[in-house]
Amino acid sequence: SETQRYVQICDMLENVLTCSLPGKDGAMSLCDLGTENYRPEMQFFFPADKVLDSAKINELLEHLSGRKSNLPTLALRGFVNGFIDLIFESNGRYYIIDWKSNDLGSSLNDYDRNGMAQSMYESYYYLQSAIYLLALHKYLKKRLPDYDFEKHIGGAFYLYVRGVRNDFADTGVFAIQPELKTLKLLENIFEAAE
Repeated sequence: SETQRYVQICDMLENVLTCSLPGKDGAMSLCDLGTENYRPEMQFFFPADKVLDSAKINELLEHLSGRKSNLPTLALRGFVNGFIDLIFESNGRYYIIDWKSNDLGSSLNDYDRNGMAQSMYESYYYLQSAIYLLALHKYLKKRLPDYDFEKHIGGAFYLYVRGVRNDFADTGVFAIQPELKTLKLLENIFEAAE
């Protein structure tokens, strides 16, 4: 019924807002943020008028996911353009959130780390997260005079909203702790490609 659907949506929103996010400085939740601490739908551009080296991208994906990847050669003309669902700041660190409504199954167990890792791999979300984190890194380098990657970048959270439960911390939240060398590798793929 429509009422039941409304209750399910309200429950999902409450779970997403109150779930525990494992930050570098301890657990946090979105409901604790003030409006000045987040920015939704940040748009970004990367110049890309070149053929990207698919071998290097596949190497990056294998490093991020731990699995072989066979992304084909990509010829890009113009820009890589995207929107980051949400950027927020907590304790001086900046984080990315990407909402995922993927249906991984009917059980909460389908949204455990292994289930989400499979989805991240199959949908190239590992590459997406690296691009988003690179965009945030570039943005903060221009905006923060004392910017330092280790001090200011917190990471990324992929929230599989169907599996997020505020009373069950092991499902629905896929946390990514980026390495500066990974972002530099991705940056070099865009800059050094012919």
